[in-house]
Amino acid sequence: MGFYSAVWLNGKFKMKGFDESSGTYDFVANNTARFDFGPNAGAKIEYVLANGKISLDFSYELGLADLENRIGDNTENVNRSFLTGVSYMKALGKNN
Repeated sequence: MGFYSAVWLNGKFKMKGFDESSGTYDFVANNTARFDFGPNAGAKIEYVLANGKISLDFSYELGLADLENRIGDNTENVNRSFLTGVSYMKALGKNN
């Protein structure tokens, strides 16, 4: 468990359907916050092999910042992330 922080560096969009368009996201015109933060929690399952370790990671992040704070709009646009990962680790150097 812990906290995370993130910065939104840039954005692009592509809309499909009746009015197809694409372009670069304008943070100023959309009154968009570029910084996000919040709590995260995760778990890891690790199995030790003869010549290394293999692990499976799970974590969940809950964003607290309203990223698109629009005046007169009672919606809240926040991040929710579920992450998974598989890792293989082997020590470098001499083998004992």
